[in-house]
Amino acid sequence: MKQVPLPSEMRMGADGLMDRTRAKSMINVDCTFGLEQGLEIKARVPDAELIVVSMGPGSFEQSLRKAISLGYDRAVLLSDKRLGGSDTFATGLALSTLLKTKLLPPDSKDPFIIFAGRQTSDGDTAHVPSQVGENLDIPQATFVEEVDYHGDYVEVVRMIEGGHQRLRVPVPCIISVAPTAIHARRPSLSDAIRAREAQIETYTLDDIGLAPAEVGLGGSPTLVSKVVNIKRSRPPVTMLQGKTPEALFVELAPVFDENYVPPSAAHDAADQEDTEDEDEPETEEQKAKYAAYPRVDFRKGAKGILTWIEMNDDHVAHSSFEILNPARRLADELQTTVTSVLIGDNVTSFAKQVIAHGADEVIVVNDPRLKEYSTLPFTAVISQIIKARNPEIALFGATTSGRELAPRLGSRVKAGVTADCTILKIGDFVNKKQKAILYPCLEAIRPTYGESKLATIIGFWCPQMATARPGTFEALPVDHSRQGKSPNSKLNSAQKTSSSTSSIPSATKAEVRVCSAPTSSSAGAGLAAKSTTSNSSKNSPSRSKSGDSKPTGAPAGRPSTGASRHIVARSVNRAKPCDPRCTWLWPSPAPSSTPAA
Repeated sequence: MKQVPLPSEMRMGADGLMDRTRAKSMINVDCTFGLEQGLEIKARVPDAELIVVSMGPGSFEQSLRKAISLGYDRAVLLSDKRLGGSDTFATGLALSTLLKTKLLPPDSKDPFIIFAGRQTSDGDTAHVPSQVGENLDIPQATFVEEVDYHGDYVEVVRMIEGGHQRLRVPVPCIISVAPTAIHARRPSLSDAIRAREAQIETYTLDDIGLAPAEVGLGGSPTLVSKVVNIKRSRPPVTMLQGKTPEALFVELAPVFDENYVPPSAAHDAADQEDTEDEDEPETEEQKAKYAAYPRVDFRKGAKGILTWIEMNDDHVAHSSFEILNPARRLADELQTTVTSVLIGDNVTSFAKQVIAHGADEVIVVNDPRLKEYSTLPFTAVISQIIKARNPEIALFGATTSGRELAPRLGSRVKAGVTADCTILKIGDFVNKKQKAILYPCLEAIRPTYGESKLATIIGFWCPQMATARPGTFEALPVDHSRQGKSPNSKLNSAQKTSSSTSSIPSATKAEVRVCSAPTSSSAGAGLAAKSTTSNSSKNSPSRSKSGDSKPTGAPAGRPSTGASRHIVARSVNRAKPCDPRCTWLWPSPAPSSTPAA
């Protein structure tokens, strides 16, 4: 859980970091949905222990007490000035270290679930859950709307482009909850009284054994190099006045007169934006001083641009064609090539389309077990390619899959990720501490702090990674005359991907596919909850939106539901959720002897 400034209170300090000294704060809205999911499971497993965890200054205690007033048992705060300036990579490392050293059970047989909000309102990255999950090496599910607990696994429904995806995720795991799930309940009087006297467990970096150099500005692969305010201008509202229809007509007629130019015609009504630089302009003396600094190529041999080509059933996601636009432009400027990674089953034929949209080479990874996207095996495949190719830049579409894959991949290959970029360009960075000009840097520019500012993010650990929300860039015109390479890769994609794939008929027009595959994990600045005794009450009250329907049968030769597997049921029509027959593919396993929430 995270405490964030109110949108109207968001301010930047002179160092480019959030200034929280005077800002009024609140619990991040998305985190309240994660808090409620823990309480939902507590209703079914009364002996489960609920722990709320946060990282920040001592002022965060007020939000932690609010969580206790909702029904949580313990509140834990990681607070240390040396954490200041941590980006999402360093934040994920710090939180996962706290969980491993102080909170999570040492015995892997004692299960736990971590719930987090989808993202925070001050950063809007949605990165931390995936990065914590990678550091803890546990399965994950993101953008989740429904959670149904079954002892040693949870069945969730998550949002994807064009539909929903039903996953069976083994426990332990981490789940980030979308703000379309169940709202947090109101505090009870008894818990509100208990919260006033509750002790907040506080830890520092020394307590969890994490070196200061691994977090803060020094341990962050990215930093904010520049911030500008976004000034929005809207036309004034014109109220028509008149007591009679005739009088109103006199007011309205000029609007339709061809010689009359309404105020709204001069600009786009809702999206007109100007920017105002917050930084003080450099003096001529400073410019001369910086110009004397030596230019240093920080890439250490990294070269080339990598993109991920996402498949939506039997076609390439349009966002993957869009991301080739900036990739092509950046590659031409850097005089390098664009390599795209295409993963799936029998997807070789799509390589020509990718090349026609701007790629120079398409690495094709064909495997029936990779037909459906799953975070853990896709992370394993792409990380192998990154280690082999050593690209300087890696770009992803910020779809629901891309927004969980990119940060998890970043934590695995030790690289920073900038989310939801609107501008991608090459520039230099004056490192005043090193007294050097670092080049060529990827300047990833994105709206932040409630879209009130545009922040320029610089990364110095290659690959420099970024995502762009679908629709940000236009796909390049198709050029079928472009020539490129499309080798089939023989990567070790079988690791943690062994599964069987099958399909079932759909009763609706929405296509539904079912497969068994391992899932990856994501954790965030959320809550950890573990059980202390064995108790599972299926008849306990719960406010879950998921039903408790029982399975009606099991297909022959069902695959294992071990700790590295999950079930995917995907509907590509958002208006029609997953077919009811997909809810259960076979009887659920017996509840674990130590169920957890």
